Amino acid sequence: MITAERFYAIKKVTYCYRYGHRGNIWTDKKVDDLLDGLYMDLNFAIEKSLKRLEVLTVTRLNEEFMEIIRNSLKNGNKDILEKVHRIYCMVNDEQKEKNFIKFS
Repeated sequence: MITAERFYAIKKVTYCYRYGHRGNIWTDKKVDDLLDGLYMDLNFAIEKSLKRLEVLTVTRLNEEFMEIIRNSLKNGNKDILEKVHRIYCMVNDEQKEKNFIKFS
């Protein structure tokens, strides 16, 4: 939608995404890919000055995915530390103060 000159929306729900109907086994590769995706979302939000997307991405990292990341680290997946650090460095100080990565 960023590059589109025009788009249309309708009020009626036309698509529904099922979430949580099956369990997900978070392998090291899946956690690695998750962090890549969060990084890309955050980078895009910052580049395009999309503040709501930036806040949403950081919030999802903390609220939806932190336990998954923490468990992956506890299970020995040290390769993701660099990716977590890269994301942390992208977040502005105000966001860090409000609600960023809580590893305790």
